[in-house]
Amino acid sequence: MLKKYLIIDIGTSSLRVAVENENLEIEKIEIFKRIAEPVFDPEDEWKTIRSMLKKLISKDEKYEAIIASALVGWVGVDEEGNAVTPCYSYAHQCTDEYEEFLRKNINEQVFHVNGRRVSAELGVFKIQYLRKKYPEKYKQIYKFISLKDFINAKLCGKLAIDHTSACYTMLYDIRKAQWSEALIARAGVDKKLLPELIRPYEIVDFVTEKACQEIGLQETIPVVAGSVDGSTGILGGGGTSARKAVSVMGTTDVFFIVTQTPVEDKSQNLVINPHVVPGLWLVGGPMGMFGGTLEWYTNHVLEKSKSLEELNKEAEQVTPGSEGVNVFPSLSGERTPFWNPHMSGIIWGIKPFHKSKHIYRAMLEANGYAVKKIMELGIVSGVACDYVIALGGGSKSDIWLKIKADIIGKSMKRTSIEEATMAGACKLAMLATGIPVETFPDIPIEKEFIPDANVNQIYGQLYRAYMQLHEQVKNII
Repeated sequence: MLKKYLIIDIGTSSLRVAVENENLEIEKIEIFKRIAEPVFDPEDEWKTIRSMLKKLISKDEKYEAIIASALVGWVGVDEEGNAVTPCYSYAHQCTDEYEEFLRKNINEQVFHVNGRRVSAELGVFKIQYLRKKYPEKYKQIYKFISLKDFINAKLCGKLAIDHTSACYTMLYDIRKAQWSEALIARAGVDKKLLPELIRPYEIVDFVTEKACQEIGLQETIPVVAGSVDGSTGILGGGGTSARKAVSVMGTTDVFFIVTQTPVEDKSQNLVINPHVVPGLWLVGGPMGMFGGTLEWYTNHVLEKSKSLEELNKEAEQVTPGSEGVNVFPSLSGERTPFWNPHMSGIIWGIKPFHKSKHIYRAMLEANGYAVKKIMELGIVSGVACDYVIALGGGSKSDIWLKIKADIIGKSMKRTSIEEATMAGACKLAMLATGIPVETFPDIPIEKEFIPDANVNQIYGQLYRAYMQLHEQVKNII
């Protein structure tokens, strides 16, 4: 009998709960489609997840553990783990607090300690925002935790945060693996608000009797810490050894290269995280809303008059460079590798002869250019990859993967793992319950997209032109 795990995946566009076995096979799944706004009610998320779990759980099945992964979001809670603030997601940009901090500090001081440049989406600025704008709510906060850890608290009653999620507060020292006294002091944050640190593959506690009744469990099971969805997806996609890169192509694209050491990124435009499994690091970062921009374009601009399948076929007919159209898909500001919260989405270079297929292909190319920029910055810092594993909804598009391969000059390998974040969460739960990393199932490769040397050369020129245009555009936004 295969061991089974309960998996919770809180994404930008959906909630998913599943029963997954040790072969990484999803046996049952419940999906609730919704768009997570920049600010939303975490208690409503819990109610939905609770009811989904109750539908999924069978009294005849035995589960080894339960684990959650989630988008980057932050919640202030009281001592009982009840939300006293909304959840502020990564899309909630605290630009005033961010700019005030930068007036008094410089990026280098933060980057060396925290492994990322200062950005308006980081958790520390949500704390400052709440303190300034909602002082009464702020006074009620006992701990400031990630959305995933809020769900864990509902399950087991304990308030803690995993080390990888803690990085996204800007208050964590990646090399010392602890809260940074220096950054806490610079930000003027009360350290008492920060929860206990725990590894993503460790057990937080066990499901409480109350939660067992609420979700339909017959007996208590361990609650594994888990981590943020992007890094968890990297694990799920096979990112378990150095020189592997993984691109999680969802609403946002998350791109990381696996390395054995925490490098010094001279550009300070990459994110350096401890991996969710021991002994490895991730260099890259969460990117812009590439999948989200495609969804916006098809649903709101084309008003669903064309399917993604039709657009993909049409994009194949367009030459590299989309006949002069360039897209900057920055619907919620820019993340890795540009870090500009003020940047808006732009379609540049439209002429009378251009059609929807040109704009669509230009959106796919924009993703390839951003990945190439990350890879260039990585090489300067001594980090390189041999190929890129692609997964997530966007990886189903052959033309998208071929374009990315041609731009970056590396093979794109599509896996047959459809739910990479869930697979990664399942692996963490397996690790927490005694199954070593070395015995994890191999990730099957469904199809490989090899770069065309001639097209790669053409894209080299187009990439340089795109980067020059990006520099010009960002100065007028």
